[in-house]
Amino acid sequence: MTLRSIAFVLLLASCAMAQVLRVPSQYPSIGAALAAAASGTTILVAPGTYSERLSWPPVDGVRLIAEQGAATTVLDGAFGGTVVEFTWAGLTPATVLQGFTITNGLLAAPASAGAGVAVRSGAPTIAHNRITGNRCVGSGTNRGAGLAILGADSHPKVFYNEIDGNELRDGTRAEGAGICVADAGSTTFLLGNRIHDNRIGSTSAAPHTGRGAGIYFAGVACAASGNMITRNRCTANVTNFGGGVMVDSGSNVRLSNNTIADNAVAGTQRRGGGVYIDGTCIVQLWGSIIATNSDEGIARGPTSPAYVALNANDVWGNPGGDYVNLPPGIGDISADPQFVGGSDYHLLPGSPCIDNHAWAAPSAWTDVDGDSRLLDASLGTGPTPIRYDIGADEAAATRLTRIGSPRIGTTFSWVVSSSQPATFALAFAFERANQPLGSFGVVLIEQAQAVIAAFGTTPGGAGVSLPNAPTLRGVRLFAQGLTLFGPTVGQLTNLDEITVY
Repeated sequence: MTLRSIAFVLLLASCAMAQVLRVPSQYPSIGAALAAAASGTTILVAPGTYSERLSWPPVDGVRLIAEQGAATTVLDGAFGGTVVEFTWAGLTPATVLQGFTITNGLLAAPASAGAGVAVRSGAPTIAHNRITGNRCVGSGTNRGAGLAILGADSHPKVFYNEIDGNELRDGTRAEGAGICVADAGSTTFLLGNRIHDNRIGSTSAAPHTGRGAGIYFAGVACAASGNMITRNRCTANVTNFGGGVMVDSGSNVRLSNNTIADNAVAGTQRRGGGVYIDGTCIVQLWGSIIATNSDEGIARGPTSPAYVALNANDVWGNPGGDYVNLPPGIGDISADPQFVGGSDYHLLPGSPCIDNHAWAAPSAWTDVDGDSRLLDASLGTGPTPIRYDIGADEAAATRLTRIGSPRIGTTFSWVVSSSQPATFALAFAFERANQPLGSFGVVLIEQAQAVIAAFGTTPGGAGVSLPNAPTLRGVRLFAQGLTLFGPTVGQLTNLDEITVY
């Protein structure tokens, strides 16, 4: 073990103070662990499939984390109702649901909402989950098959989830197969989510209306940034609005630096394959790609008085028209964004969306991969040094990669790589040392808490050996690299988060 690794482990041990409960070694079920958890408790869940439906207790600050992430840890609702539900207004972002596949939620009441996850009150953090294969099939109004955020006391932080394969079916109104945000609190944030292949459909002959297969907003104030909203389908048998996104009456929504592509509407009446805006609302749509949606790119209802502010978007290749009932915005372009292809919506190096946009909203300081928006492909050497990319992806010249898992008694490593030769420094720190800093995103800046783990030339990094010490479980850590391409040109890598288990 190197001196840096020893310092690393000592720092870990000094911070391992919160109570940690383990499932299933200490508690046979996740529900039992939640019932026993006090504020500040971390619950670590081992890989496996857990056939449970959870109603979050009225205790703030409980962090429910799958040790090895969503690929190996499943919450299966067994088609018995909502899989995870939050109903207490006292929950803050310190309450965390992280790292699970949440599936097989099913609601069939006449008015159904939130088969996968329902936030009816509170402000929990919902991050790094996969919410998939959930359905609402009621005969009335169906909302949010994957995730429903409802009520004036609901304002969660929804970060870096994959929300796919969820379905609203046969309701007279179906709103938000992936996500529905309706009549919710004013500080809801959707950041860095991949929302794809969700569907609104019909199997009966009764008339059905579909709205916002990817995301539906109504009566809310919300910011949605850095999301990839792709291949969602609004196919109710009569009327369909907003294959990717629909913003409805009473909303004040900022959509910044999103990628909205390959979504579709069908039916006898259809509008807005990419984005549909209707009713009396305010929409700021900035720095986003709206491409190859069927039929239309951005459409406003023919009688809607909505105020729509467009700026620096790439609206291209929408066969029913790029703009319907509204003009292009200041700085908008219409050019092939040059995606990698297939289901990969990252930008190729020659994309016209790279270094095209001189501003990003505060909620868009990181992209869909967690990269800082300062990672511009020109390395800050162009005529205007700080330029952002249009869309959810910020083309990055540097990358921090973790190899192995942070499990006690094992070794893992971080590696900093770059597209051009560079020198690097790799630092780590605990959550209290991480601060938001303008367009850099989240960075490690408190030197009293941050530790330099390695430095050298790319590619390079640091190995960390974790002793078999149970006191380390539940410790949360961030790592970040800084690469220097010359005496004055530098870039931060993406920020990596781990929880020791």
